[in-house]
Amino acid sequence: MKNAVVLLLLLFPFFLDAQTVTVSEQLSLRNDQAYEVLGRLKDRFLLYRDRANNDYEIQAFTENLQMSWKKELEFDKKRTDVIEVIPNGDNFVLIYRFKEKGRVILKANKYDAGASVIDSITIFNYGTRFYPPRVEVLESEDRSKILLYGTERQSKIEAMCFDIELMQLLWHHEFSPDNMTFEVDYQQPMISNDGRMFYVLDRDNRKSSRDEHRFEIVSVDESTPKGEVRSFEVPMEEKLTFDVLFEFDNLNNNIVAGGLYSEKNRGRANGYFYLNIPVYNTDAYLLKFRAFDDKFVTDYTGKPVKNNKGIVETGVQELVLRRDGGIILIAEKNKHLERQMMSAGRGGYLGEDGRGYIVDYHYEDVIAISVHPNGTHHWQNILPKRQYSQDDSAAYSSFFLLKTPAALRLIFNDEIKQENTVSEYVLRGDGEYDRNSILSTDYQKMQLRFRDAIQLSANEMLIPSERRSRLRLVKVSY
Repeated sequence: MKNAVVLLLLLFPFFLDAQTVTVSEQLSLRNDQAYEVLGRLKDRFLLYRDRANNDYEIQAFTENLQMSWKKELEFDKKRTDVIEVIPNGDNFVLIYRFKEKGRVILKANKYDAGASVIDSITIFNYGTRFYPPRVEVLESEDRSKILLYGTERQSKIEAMCFDIELMQLLWHHEFSPDNMTFEVDYQQPMISNDGRMFYVLDRDNRKSSRDEHRFEIVSVDESTPKGEVRSFEVPMEEKLTFDVLFEFDNLNNNIVAGGLYSEKNRGRANGYFYLNIPVYNTDAYLLKFRAFDDKFVTDYTGKPVKNNKGIVETGVQELVLRRDGGIILIAEKNKHLERQMMSAGRGGYLGEDGRGYIVDYHYEDVIAISVHPNGTHHWQNILPKRQYSQDDSAAYSSFFLLKTPAALRLIFNDEIKQENTVSEYVLRGDGEYDRNSILSTDYQKMQLRFRDAIQLSANEMLIPSERRSRLRLVKVSY
């Protein structure tokens, strides 16, 4: 084929499965500000590109990743700030902002699979505010609703829920949490499939106020009166939060969290915790803690434990919701080290003191922990890997999680270099796992960005490869 390369790669001889790997031709990124892989819409794969000088473009590719067509997107004003592009079935919605007669307008355009506008609506008029909030976007699980939220002057949270199927603003609210240090205190919003927002605030997560440590959760929906919000609290039983991730469980109508906790020193995690909150009976929440035992800490650190002080440099990356209400918590060991040089040199950067710096990125072992819905421990495993890179913002590190009914596939680059092997852990529901080699990028001029990959189906994923300002799309089918 002229514009695509198709490779069949077999796993080890004792595996019967094979992967089909389809690779597009190279695209130059030299004039791009950003890009985003939108996935499959009808019979084409769409790629959104933010080019220089406010040029926005959609490019379409066939199933064999041959370039099919491209189309420039037009907006109300030339100077437009695109905030998010959201695939929605066979359509996609683009959220953007622009100024008109001194007023800041937030708007949404809906496009069909051919990138033609089929609907357009003004979501919100900020008026002549001098500092409108920087808008962030969070999608609901079914991608029918989006939460648009931001912080104004580090004192007020402004949030609105938009239905992208109906192209309708469902609600708009502002609230100011008391005694909140926005730059320090943990915050995480959630949006349910029916348009309810739950905004998590981590209160008094400090050693000096450990007995007061709690999660405060603010709740907003269509029925919430203007100027009012509802909230409830979950005391953390004198434990400190080391790291945590919240998810809304639409199947069981619960707020669920999985995280790592510290007894006294927030620099170390002494164990993990599970939190389950029924949204219509928040007083009936379930909170369970489990300490890491000596064997686990020894296996994870690679050093015999004499005085178990827990683990360090580990962050929660994924929270997989089990259908029964339990979770699989996935955490990863990672650290960033900044080294000083006498001059910036190639690939480094200059600090305020005029000296050069290099940043080393280490992304290593993954922890997978399964917890039953009653909070009891099911299983845990350590999945070894070693990734090291320099001055690349860890773009090629970490992993992509492909979710299937039978197993989870953690897919990653073995090493962060141009000639590389891609591997996976196939993690089953009972905690057993296999490690497989999927493909090699030797002589392919590819560097795969798994953190930006998207899942197309239970057995397909689409991955951007970025090397020397050249982009290629890579489709892997199991």
